[in-house]
Amino acid sequence: MKHVPDASLYRAALEAGLLSSLTCLQSLDASSCTLTSLESLPVLSKSLRHLSVANCSKLSAESLVPLSALTTLTSLDVSGIRNRVDVAATADEDLHRLSFLVNLQVSMHPPGRRS
Repeated sequence: MKHVPDASLYRAALEAGLLSSLTCLQSLDASSCTLTSLESLPVLSKSLRHLSVANCSKLSAESLVPLSALTTLTSLDVSGIRNRVDVAATADEDLHRLSFLVNLQVSMHPPGRRS
């Protein structure tokens, strides 16, 4: 299993579309990054267990649709994504395939404000 010590390397790989070389990756924290799409994530469908795209301000509810291919996910954090109402609808409509998902975080708090 590859060990990448710095989370910023994960983000760089994600943004550059280099995920095909990280096929053993089990956890990805891409929080607060500048991603506009998650279309490259399905290459991790057999390994990824934990994913956070919390507070990625350029992502929208529509950009979460490719996550439905990540059927091995057990935890997913999409807090702070634009159009929070649409995120809940997307979770209900498109993420039902995530049969191993036990932890879904969809915060209704704006980024930077936690209660």
